[in-house]
Amino acid sequence: MISCVSDASLELSWPILQMHERAFKTMQLHSNHTNDPIETQHSGLNYNYEYAMNNFTKWQGMIAPTATQAKNVERRFGDKPRTYVIPVGVVPDELMNKPKQEFSKRQKGKVVMIARLSHEKRIDHAIKAIAQVVKKVPGISLDIYGYANDKSGDQAKKLVNDLNLKKVVTFKGYTQDISAVYDNAQLSILTSTAEGLPLSLIEAQSHGVPLVSYDINYGPRDIINDGKDGLLVKPGNIDAMADAIIRLMSDDQLREQFSDQAYESRHKYSEDNVWKQWLIMDADAQKYFETVKEDQ
Repeated sequence: MISCVSDASLELSWPILQMHERAFKTMQLHSNHTNDPIETQHSGLNYNYEYAMNNFTKWQGMIAPTATQAKNVERRFGDKPRTYVIPVGVVPDELMNKPKQEFSKRQKGKVVMIARLSHEKRIDHAIKAIAQVVKKVPGISLDIYGYANDKSGDQAKKLVNDLNLKKVVTFKGYTQDISAVYDNAQLSILTSTAEGLPLSLIEAQSHGVPLVSYDINYGPRDIINDGKDGLLVKPGNIDAMADAIIRLMSDDQLREQFSDQAYESRHKYSEDNVWKQWLIMDADAQKYFETVKEDQ
């Protein structure tokens, strides 16, 4: 018996659905399945998933990385086949077993952002928010890690110059030691337009870093426990982003409390917990194979 999981929908959905051999065929969503990240019920479909979603009932299952996206898929396409919730990010046991980073050893005022310098990441929002924060929180600094794949990188650097933030905002490019970055940070932020399940938030949380993020589809509200290990703010609201950063970076005790809770929250994405989600789908696949045997 064959079980197929397509994680490259644009290239693989058609050949998988054309297979003559009976197989348990599932398609994994990695990002927003609609063009409009807010209007999920009537918006046009993301071209990467258009064929797969338009042939929804031909699959034996769909995989969404968050419960929020799974619910939206079911509202629009129904519950047959089942949409499984399986995160695309995992916190490895090796990291879980390491000693927690003492908050006093983190660099005071250090905010980090891990994102490609691309238009959908809205790097300009982060920079404009920090321009407000620096007026209220002395010693604040923002390090941005990620490569540029469109003109957003040059535009972001120009914005930093225009706002006289060269001593505050630093573009770090690509790093091979992201763990050291997280262990040194006191806060991680995300200002994207849309995501699937932002690994940067899971990674930061796994290192005990408090989070501030736009409450976008999808991922932030599934990762962040608002008011406990991070703060969610209205998407696109730069003033709200700045206020949230100021709130956390002005309160040493609150940041440390959020850090302690982040270490607890990361268990949701442990190897064991993510594997349990895969086993739910595997159990359904076994039931499917039994029905196939009976039909033969």
